[in-house]
Amino acid sequence: MNRSWTRSILSMLRAPNPALWWVLGATGLFLAAILNIPVLQRLFYFAPLHSNDLGLSILAGVACLLWLEILKVVWSRGPAASLA
Repeated sequence: MNRSWTRSILSMLRAPNPALWWVLGATGLFLAAILNIPVLQRLFYFAPLHSNDLGLSILAGVACLLWLEILKVVWSRGPAASLA
């Protein structure tokens, strides 16, 4: 069974998963390098990132996570709950 559909994001982050932290750390490091080092920006054809762009991106990511958490709660109640 897929843990992401049965547990909340907070409970999944509390479960020991060293691979998750390595992947998140490496992804964050590479993304920060690509967004802040001009040579890498040109290599990937990225424009300089402004603070309002970064804020909007973070807000969109948080909104997606919250939406998925809400869907988990709704779907866990089953089809009978949605008909009531």
